[in-house]
Amino acid sequence: MRLALSLATTFAAVFLSPADSGDKHVNTAPQKQRATHVIRIVDQNGRLAVNGVPSGTGQIFDVEVGADGFSFTPPTANISVGDTVRWTWFSNGHSVTSGDPCTADGQFCSPDDRNCDAGTLSKNEFVYEHTFAQAGTYSYFCFAHCALGMTGVVNVVSASDTILYGSTGGDNANGGGRFWLIDVTIPSASLIGNTGFDRLGGIAFDSSGTLYGVSGGSDNQGTLMTIDPTNGAATVIGLLSDPNAAVDGLRFNSQGVLYGSSFDNTAGVGKLLTIDPSNAQVLTSVTLMGSGNSFCPGIAFHSLGVLYGSRGNSSERLEDLDLIDQVTGIMTPIGPMEAVISDIVFAPDGNLYGSSPTGDLYTIDPITGTKMLLFNTGIAQLSGLAAAPASATPTPTATGTAT
Repeated sequence: MRLALSLATTFAAVFLSPADSGDKHVNTAPQKQRATHVIRIVDQNGRLAVNGVPSGTGQIFDVEVGADGFSFTPPTANISVGDTVRWTWFSNGHSVTSGDPCTADGQFCSPDDRNCDAGTLSKNEFVYEHTFAQAGTYSYFCFAHCALGMTGVVNVVSASDTILYGSTGGDNANGGGRFWLIDVTIPSASLIGNTGFDRLGGIAFDSSGTLYGVSGGSDNQGTLMTIDPTNGAATVIGLLSDPNAAVDGLRFNSQGVLYGSSFDNTAGVGKLLTIDPSNAQVLTSVTLMGSGNSFCPGIAFHSLGVLYGSRGNSSERLEDLDLIDQVTGIMTPIGPMEAVISDIVFAPDGNLYGSSPTGDLYTIDPITGTKMLLFNTGIAQLSGLAAAPASATPTPTATGTAT
């Protein structure tokens, strides 16, 4: 209510219609066996997690054991409480053994959750399942091949957790183009996948839960794509139709219009675009007018339709956060320059979150610009942020039950 009243009174003049971390434009200043024994699991906080019974809404998520040599595929499973992970052997001589690093902790193991320290190895086509009843991060490994890197993680989130997604800037060869899951509640971060692109900047969900992303950063003509939130696989829509549209920020408004914040390298100024998400056509362009070069590598819509921009490390900026008039492009500073805020997003919990290239995650007061550091995610070159709509939170797609 405080936010709504303040926005209504303070920013009544704002026209509510159309919206890499500024790497270049830098200001150097600041089957079929089923385990039948009860599994005792302790999560990363030391809390006892009871072996669950598959619920009516729970899903099964498959992990291949030894299908690609000494590996679990996928190595990370991101699931919800009540879901089941099913490990299927594709070669001989492997185990699923809980513990980290490479030391059995006796919490759970194939084939039957007994004598985990023995490291019993199973053969091709063996199947082992477990239903996770409590949120947490659960590490496991192959007893025979842990030293070769055969390890895995199951991240289990509850419905009450605040979940964000992050992208990384920089070249793909140096860690750019990665897609991450960030659990604000635990807190923790885990890699979902590699899009294969350089400088993955803005990422944004539409109201149906489809995730869009743009690569190229503030130096290059952007490539618009969709991203599978379960594995990070990217599907290219196309190059943005404006060759000067170096888009680094993406966000949908409540009417489903896709906005992009870009740097026009020819004019040397930031711009606010609207983009057709079906074909990457730039529909409208408004020149931004603020401190320095006016570039905003991140944008976020409040539920009232008000648009905010984050300034990243853009040249000669005087602030970290701005209110943006979507018609005129005039930017109103909110608070001082204190940190490098690459992207911003309003989550379903009502908070405004901000990312930093150092991996820091903040909450930001949209009235004063005051920042509170939540934790460091450990994500190098953290760039874009996205929050799934509350009614369409994406979860990994369950595979069909084997027969």
